[in-house]
Amino acid sequence: MILPRYNLAFVFVFFYFLTLSVDLINIDIGIFKLKLSHLIGFFTVAFLACFQKGVFLEKRYMICFAAIFISMLLSSFFSICFYRSFTYSIIFLFTTLSYFFVALNLMLRCDENKILKLYILSYLAIGSYAALQFFGSMAGLILPFSVQQVVFVRGSAFAHEPSFYTLYAIPFVAFLNAQWLLSKVSTDVRKKTAAVLFANLFLLVSTSTTAVLSYLVFFAVVMLYRMHPYNRLFFIGLRRKLLKFASGVMLCFTAGACVCFELFKKTFLKFLYFGITHESFRDRFKGIASAVKVFCAYPFFGAGLGGVGPEVHREKFYSEFAKQLSDIDRLQLAKYEPTNVLTELLGSLGLVGLIAFSLFFFFIYRDFQKILKDRRISSMERIQLLSLFISLIVILICLQVNQGLFRAYIWVHLGISIGYALKIRSRLEKRTSTF
Repeated sequence: MILPRYNLAFVFVFFYFLTLSVDLINIDIGIFKLKLSHLIGFFTVAFLACFQKGVFLEKRYMICFAAIFISMLLSSFFSICFYRSFTYSIIFLFTTLSYFFVALNLMLRCDENKILKLYILSYLAIGSYAALQFFGSMAGLILPFSVQQVVFVRGSAFAHEPSFYTLYAIPFVAFLNAQWLLSKVSTDVRKKTAAVLFANLFLLVSTSTTAVLSYLVFFAVVMLYRMHPYNRLFFIGLRRKLLKFASGVMLCFTAGACVCFELFKKTFLKFLYFGITHESFRDRFKGIASAVKVFCAYPFFGAGLGGVGPEVHREKFYSEFAKQLSDIDRLQLAKYEPTNVLTELLGSLGLVGLIAFSLFFFFIYRDFQKILKDRRISSMERIQLLSLFISLIVILICLQVNQGLFRAYIWVHLGISIGYALKIRSRLEKRTSTF
């Protein structure tokens, strides 16, 4: 299936990417929120299954997800809320199928560069609306789906809150920044500079401290990558470009802080200004500590997916937990959920789940490194592949300030990245077989 430049498939795939971060258009169904992206994901899976000879499943990754799913089912039996944990396990299965494997199949079955362009364009479209929310509020215009206002409306597009929008935006921005840094100076790169500037702007309108963290992580990852002697052979002058880029970011950030100090003090710099007394830091620390306690109580299988919140709630209000979980408001449980993806994984699935996920990420790392070390790949393929790999590392580190096992856009980015790597590997294997 080669995606034509303009047809219904083109529009549908773009809409599929466009709805990934749309949290506020949903229907409540028990403990689950049916989002617009879920419906689009369901129809995409159905389309691949019915008209494209099924969904392609890479054997190694299929084994990993089977191990992860089995660990989730086993952990459900150790949960005080079996139905909740079992249901969340089924939802996770749907999430990986609708987002990871769909994105993987789009890259493998279609022109991977066209899919990647659609993917980036979807972010620029969503980011444009987030920027309109932010800058519109300066003129007193409050646009629909604006959820938080600190001096001005914090850009969040259609996400539940600005921090969720930030997590959605980080992989795109890290990918585009890495691609720009790694590319040689040419007419094509100059044309891409405007897109990179807008992409960074669309991230920063969230005014989230996680956005600042993502830049620090990005610079650290690129510098560590450059330190390897083998990598210097392919990307000459990277350190100089990175220093220029970092200086530009710091200069813009400093200028913005001088012009809008009150905004920066309450958003980007809130932890530096208010310290550990800030409620956001306090809530995150409590969430991490609570999840660690649950892990210590259930070290092997955890308390079940979605079971950490009820477990912590029971400890705090033991006498009240006699009532059914359905009588406890979901928002009431939300404040007891983990606030860090690693402790969410440990508290929910224990060591067994951690091993299953570690196996999954080991295969990802091995696939990327094996292909990147192959001298037969073109310069553009190397740049694209490395940029995707860097963006994966950045978002996985940034997820440590928020929970994220069910974030559709993270699974799609994983699928896009791995799909691109597997597509290059397949091409290399075909070249080898012809000789």
